[in-house]
Amino acid sequence: MAVAVVVAAIGTGARAHAQAAGPTVVPVEISATQQGASIQLRGPTGEIPCGERCALQLPQGQYRVFVSDRDGYTSAQRLTLVMPANLIVSPANHGDKVLGIGLFVGGIVATAAGVVMLYLAMLDSAFSGFSDCNSSCSGLPSWSWYAGGISLAAGLALGTTGLLMWRTNVHAAIGTRPLGAPPLPRAGLRVTPTAGRQWAGLGLTGRF
Repeated sequence: MAVAVVVAAIGTGARAHAQAAGPTVVPVEISATQQGASIQLRGPTGEIPCGERCALQLPQGQYRVFVSDRDGYTSAQRLTLVMPANLIVSPANHGDKVLGIGLFVGGIVATAAGVVMLYLAMLDSAFSGFSDCNSSCSGLPSWSWYAGGISLAAGLALGTTGLLMWRTNVHAAIGTRPLGAPPLPRAGLRVTPTAGRQWAGLGLTGRF
């Protein structure tokens, strides 16, 4: 998911002059929402260290923003810069990402167990039907159908939850504020899109 800061160029003459002169340099303020985090940019001019907070003059273009949280876990996000901006960078939640992976794996295992149990119960039922005997010939208890169905449903739910948690926390989040705005209080804030990835609106969530 790329975060774009867009401004419309005014006049074809200004655009032609800007193209001839090369990328326009714009002021950018960057700060992390987590105390102790460290930010680094990679763009047209190479690697640019930022630390927890910095003010830079950057040429317009495509950047990749890397942020390491206080525990040293690094996440990244793409950025398209075309106008002055105040950027707030929130590292991905490594704990929730690992938990999401665990839930996804557990969901796959539970789903597979449910499918196997239902398949065995179906074979057992078919065998009992072909042989001229009553339900006492069955080698599986009657609750095998319920157990298989419950395991399958729980596995699908766990897998979906884990996948969503992983996708939410695999990348860093970047938000925009007015240039020159005061720093945000660092209390576990994380920037999240308020209306999906295709919109520019952002919301702040966190524990205070």
